[in-house]
Amino acid sequence: MKELESKTVVGECVCPREYEITIRGAAVVITMDPSSSVEELLFHQSDKRIEAAVNYWEKQGEYEYSHMFFDREQIIDMYKCAENGTDAEFIDDLLRTDGTYKEVFDVDPDKMSSKMTMVFGQYGNTLASLAYLFGKLL
Repeated sequence: MKELESKTVVGECVCPREYEITIRGAAVVITMDPSSSVEELLFHQSDKRIEAAVNYWEKQGEYEYSHMFFDREQIIDMYKCAENGTDAEFIDDLLRTDGTYKEVFDVDPDKMSSKMTMVFGQYGNTLASLAYLFGKLL
């Protein structure tokens, strides 16, 4: 899994187009570049693949920060919200952050689905609610 996590394959089709297969979080994304603009052809992220990826990354300690706020099922549910490769990359970076949020917002917002507003809103609301409760306890 670690090898596939950042593997990118670029090849030539019979037609003069380049294609690229990337692993973005728990998703497999195939894109084709017909000229200068990249078009996403396939986005695949099965429930089984998400669970396997989360299992692997949990063993690596990747969700230590996120587990302070979300349980395993909530993390899996967030991955399931991805509708394209950019969504998958954003969710993966968000959930695997160490709290610094470095590189979480390096995705192109124009390529994100509208669902990401909801996912990020839920994430922020959870953090704000917990901060409020923690503040009341002090």
